[in-house]
Amino acid sequence: MNPINTPLTAPLQGVNFIEASAGTGKTWTIAALYLRLLLEKEFTVEQILVVTYTNAATDELRDRIRQRLRDVKQVLLKGQGDDVLLDALLANEESRQHSLKLVEQALTSFDLAPIFTIHGFCQRVLSDQAFESGITFRSEILTDERHLLQAVVEDYWRQHLLKRSTSFTDYLLYEAKLSPQKLVSELRFYINREMIALYADPEDVTLDNKETELVVLHQKIQQYWLNQGQEIRNLLLKASSEKVLKNNIYAPASLPSWFDQLNLFLQSESPFFSLYFDKFDRFTKEKINTSTGKGKVAPEHLFFDICENFLDEMNAVRIGYKLRIAQLKKSIIVAARTELAIRKNEQKVMGYDDLLSGLWRALNHKQGNTLIEAVVTQYPVALVDEFQDTDPLQYRIFSKLYGNSKDAVFMVGDPKQAIYSFRGADLFSYLQARQEANHIYSLNTNWRSTPAMVNAVNALFSQHSTPFLFSDIQYRLVEAAAVERDELSDENGHLAALQIWRISSQGAKHAGRTETLARVSAATADEIARLLIGGQQQKVCIGERGVNGGDIAVLVRSHMQAQRISDALREVGVASVQYGQDNVFLTDEMTELWQVLLAVAEPNRESVVNAALLTEMMGRDARILDQLSLQQEATLMLFHRYHQLWKKHGFIRMMRELLFIEKITPRLLALADGDRRVTNVSHIIERIHVQVQADNLSMEGVLSYMADAMQGSVGADEESMLRLESDEELVKIVTIHKSKGLEYPIVFCPFVWADSLKNNKADPFTYHDEQNGECLVLSGEPNGARLSAIKEELAENLRLLYVAVTRAKYRCYMAWGAVSGVESSALSWLLFGAGDDKDDDETAIQRLNRRVKNAPDEQLFEPLLQLQNNTDKNIALLDLPEPDGKHFQILNNTQHLQAARSFTRNLNDCKFISSFTGLTAHPSHSIHSKITTTFSQTEEQTTLEGIHAFPRGARAGIFMHSIFEQWDFSCDDDHALAQLVEKQIKQFNHEWLDQADSIVAMIKNVTHTVLLDDAEQPVQLSKIAPDKCIVELEFTYPIAEIQAATLNQLLAQHALFSAENPDLNFKAVKGYLKGFIDLVFEHNEKFYIIDYKSNWLGTTQAAYSESSLPMVITEHRYYFQYVIYTLAVHRLLKQRMSDYDYESHFGGVFYLFIRGMTPGKAASHGVYFDKPSFELIAALDAYFDRTV
Repeated sequence: MNPINTPLTAPLQGVNFIEASAGTGKTWTIAALYLRLLLEKEFTVEQILVVTYTNAATDELRDRIRQRLRDVKQVLLKGQGDDVLLDALLANEESRQHSLKLVEQALTSFDLAPIFTIHGFCQRVLSDQAFESGITFRSEILTDERHLLQAVVEDYWRQHLLKRSTSFTDYLLYEAKLSPQKLVSELRFYINREMIALYADPEDVTLDNKETELVVLHQKIQQYWLNQGQEIRNLLLKASSEKVLKNNIYAPASLPSWFDQLNLFLQSESPFFSLYFDKFDRFTKEKINTSTGKGKVAPEHLFFDICENFLDEMNAVRIGYKLRIAQLKKSIIVAARTELAIRKNEQKVMGYDDLLSGLWRALNHKQGNTLIEAVVTQYPVALVDEFQDTDPLQYRIFSKLYGNSKDAVFMVGDPKQAIYSFRGADLFSYLQARQEANHIYSLNTNWRSTPAMVNAVNALFSQHSTPFLFSDIQYRLVEAAAVERDELSDENGHLAALQIWRISSQGAKHAGRTETLARVSAATADEIARLLIGGQQQKVCIGERGVNGGDIAVLVRSHMQAQRISDALREVGVASVQYGQDNVFLTDEMTELWQVLLAVAEPNRESVVNAALLTEMMGRDARILDQLSLQQEATLMLFHRYHQLWKKHGFIRMMRELLFIEKITPRLLALADGDRRVTNVSHIIERIHVQVQADNLSMEGVLSYMADAMQGSVGADEESMLRLESDEELVKIVTIHKSKGLEYPIVFCPFVWADSLKNNKADPFTYHDEQNGECLVLSGEPNGARLSAIKEELAENLRLLYVAVTRAKYRCYMAWGAVSGVESSALSWLLFGAGDDKDDDETAIQRLNRRVKNAPDEQLFEPLLQLQNNTDKNIALLDLPEPDGKHFQILNNTQHLQAARSFTRNLNDCKFISSFTGLTAHPSHSIHSKITTTFSQTEEQTTLEGIHAFPRGARAGIFMHSIFEQWDFSCDDDHALAQLVEKQIKQFNHEWLDQADSIVAMIKNVTHTVLLDDAEQPVQLSKIAPDKCIVELEFTYPIAEIQAATLNQLLAQHALFSAENPDLNFKAVKGYLKGFIDLVFEHNEKFYIIDYKSNWLGTTQAAYSESSLPMVITEHRYYFQYVIYTLAVHRLLKQRMSDYDYESHFGGVFYLFIRGMTPGKAASHGVYFDKPSFELIAALDAYFDRTV
């Protein structure tokens, strides 16, 4: 490896690896390489591909590179600066001017820079090179494919469980506690990763015989119990009462309950696991014999022998079932991969993982070389950030594209920080890729931490040759950058950069984990309070300022640890904020909100309403609830009001009113963690609102969605992650995974003793082997698999420890010592893992356990004492502090707020996007009152029937439009139409199902009505083929400043409406006019516009007569709407048709009032037709376009 401290000397060719230790300026290096590619190789920004692994990292890289270019531009303009990359250019005027031109060009076009996430890159390639990649056009990206996968697994579950015995199904549901939902949660990760090899021991071929034998034994037990049950009862009761059987096992009071449970178990025809009880072994011969008192004779009965045989056989069946379940999981993974791909293809959707697999397949297709050439031509150079987070498929894609590249490819990462295996990152892919690189460099100057902190980390990780367990990952010493920095001063505390608190044994045994968790949490909170108090008193300072909460981070591994620290900090008066990957749907606020919304949905259930009122969100307690019993009717009426609000105006309107009336926000803010709670409530409401809009959820749908989310059945995407309340000057509690890439002045790692190795017992588990790569073991243990899995887990724990301690700039605290299970911790390996070179790593792990488990304190802390003595006071081993009652109080620093400055300058005119709705937002009541009066009087006298009885309003209108958007007018399949109507009704409102026939009849009326009686071929929707239609045509065209008065005059000049009719009334606007046309279709070489109107005009078809419609068109200003639409189509046709002529090619506009259309009456009812004059359209075109 070639250590370089700057990227100045790296050749810009071939495949290069840059390993950047924590704090060594990885992002600066990428920006410098980017600049060199621009200036030395003169690539454009469109040619330099930059890839990283998260959206946040993408945004950061884009900002940092852009800022670097801006800084370089200023240096080149001035002709001087301290940028060492530019020294040679600044010495030559011609080179300086040429470089300035290149940088200015780069800044001008930087918005085009291809800086992507890995998934964004794959999506861009698949879409840009669609023909070469063979990807399906217009595939929609699924952000959460859980529901699709759920359907696949449920189908497999139904198809295959029907073939199995009822006993196995019973075991699956009640003892294994498996369901399609749980299988999706457990297997989803592996279904989407096709490169994972699968292993499961074969099924027991004798299992069917064992099931049969189990049934026979069950029947024998039934027969004995039926015939001799009383004798058996008396035998056991006597042995228990006379203390022949030990009473601590066979307590006389327990026996009647066991008899009842046995009765229940034996009532079924088959030995169902759901009825099995854990005390059944009390009826076996072996248990009775081992529980008999010394010198006493055990009770005997053939029944006990049969029960023992039954239990043995049942355990054998259990083992067989576990093997069968493993094979079931394996087959589900394989089948789901295939079926999921088929369904996605049918629905024209893709998941994020499909972008990767789709590109990989395309690269290996017969057109693959063409695709590779196209990609490399478009992006000849690449910079890949965070490459330690790659996975096997991502590595293969980059290797296929750039493995033989002559131009520069830089993979930047740090294997010591590869900590994301839980989301697919694969360290072994990184190591393999590194072996194939042409050049490997390392960055060894730490710009983050003080020299003392850097030296402490160096000492900790350089104690033996394999600090990260794998010999391929070495720890190379880094140096602190020689720069001026503020120093941390602490008058009363220890000054060591790395302070390790010693957890001593409790007598002869190591301390318990639960007790230690509480002690360490309290000690951490106490020390943080000391630092903050010292900061207020200017005794603990960074430079000249006192330390505040914003300078401190506590790094944890789990939500439980985070909660313990948060509670401990609250006890000493310190406010904190939690950063992490927690799902907002799994919070207490979600549970309480679900309870409240359940009461809103069911306001007649007094118990449900009371449960809602008792939540902290609603603020009542049981005592107050009793006092309010006399007012219960009023309370229920209030929930009825919320119910009606939700039903009539939607979820978000109801929620806003409930929050206001119930004073939920101020009530929660009054609590100690009020900011957190209010943030969670607002976040949950927003997520529900988004889902309601996306899926048109009813009340029941919202509650069902929330229930699924609380069970973890709703995908936890970025939008569902906990958001942060204001975190200014608050102590931050952060997961180590979340902390990567961040830095904090003072870091606490209080739980480094608490690591556990789940792979000791985990089932299933994953490991890597040389032949198959990553393997998922569902049952059994292939040779060495378990030890390999343990080794990989410990290695990742070591990398997590490295990430944690390298977040600190000035000081890091750790707690470690004589705690039960400490032998599994990463720090134990660093202190005791070194061994003879003869031993392999698996043996070393076993030796580590022997050395550390139950080791006495002097042996346990000896390596730490040596570190302390050898690091020039950079590391200190200290006793775990005992809390001394310190309580932190925030000082009142409120200052007089100055008045805001007056705004004096003028703003430039802005361009807005307007629409017909926006321009007609001021209705007139001159005609509306006449129409509504006539209609309401008619309605009072008539019983509504058919489509006239269908609900009115925006929701009903959207529903009707949705059917017209999806239905093929030329199709005569009534059954298919009925299915579509039923499907749409279920999405909008199940209560409409009884009116489905009226909807079907209405659709048929609309499609079969003759709209225009053309002698050659009448205009009728049922005669229009789908390829002659454009559904929901979206348009946006620029408009100069338009005035309502001028438009009114223009429309009046062309006799579109009379002076008696309502004028347009809006403020002057300019910018763009946007809209959606329901349907544009071609008929006999003419183009027509259709707009569907679901307006309710009256109780009979007569209300929709030809003479009634103009009044409606005028009242709602639809004349202006269809003129806007006509202009949009006119402009489109002018662009697309070389011989376009308005009079010849534009047919006109149909406004279809769909409730009133009848085929027998043709266009005389429910159809309004007009063709605006060419003079009007031309004048409007010129008016809109005059100064754009």
